[in-house]
Amino acid sequence: MPMIMPPKEILKNVKCHNNSVYLVGEATEEQKKIFQKFKKEVEDVLKKSRVETD
Repeated sequence: MPMIMPPKEILKNVKCHNNSVYLVGEATEEQKKIFQKFKKEVEDVLKKSRVETD
């Protein structure tokens, strides 16, 4: 599975646990939008990796 790093704008506010990604702490609206795009990308990669291993 490829390693995906969050954008530097939200790096300190992102936590990963049990194949899920969370936005924690205080975040601006711009950071929330960036996080939503990042989360979708992560979920797409995880979905692909599950299909390949099933």
